[in-house]
Amino acid sequence: MKGLEKATKLVRPLGHIIEKTTCASNTSSLTALVSQIFNDIVVKEITLSGSRCGPFRKALEIMENNYDTVHELLSRMVSAVFPLQDIAKAMELASEKGILKVQLQVSS
Repeated sequence: MKGLEKATKLVRPLGHIIEKTTCASNTSSLTALVSQIFNDIVVKEITLSGSRCGPFRKALEIMENNYDTVHELLSRMVSAVFPLQDIAKAMELASEKGILKVQLQVSS
């Protein structure tokens, strides 16, 4: 839940958050936290989408067996790659019109 809470604080009004996982909590203050998060979502008019995992083994097979094709398709989707320490530059570029995706490289 902390990730979603942080995302709602960081996203701009009319922004879009994609939640890539489900979460469980064993805290009794969950109701208050959910209420706070949903207030932020409503006030900022944020779009919240879920994304489920697909069959990873099959996806990895396809990627391995068709590397060149997959690499070419994916590279067209990424406008730029930045090392993690240049996140400010990456975010600035990502906000520009016409930029599809900006990738952050976590390790070298």
